[in-house]
Amino acid sequence: MSPLDIHDAALAIESADARRRYLDEACRGDETLRRRVEAMLCIDADAAAALPDPGRFLRGWTAKKLSATFRARWHA
Repeated sequence: MSPLDIHDAALAIESADARRRYLDEACRGDETLRRRVEAMLCIDADAAAALPDPGRFLRGWTAKKLSATFRARWHA
C-alpha cells in the first residue's frame, strides 16, 4: 500500500484510537512510512484548522476527492 492509500483510508477513520490501530497494521513497523503518513494527516488537520469555516470552501468535496486533487504534491 502506498503512503497516499494509507492516508486516504486513515482520513475516513474518525476515532483517534481506531486510526492509530489502523496505522499500526497498515505500516507494519515501517517507521519511515508511519512518519510520512502521520505528517500528511497533520497537514490535513492544520489546513482544516486554518480555515475559518472549512465547510464553506469544501462543500461537496470528499476526503478522497481532496486527496486526488493533491496527489501530485505527495509524489513530487
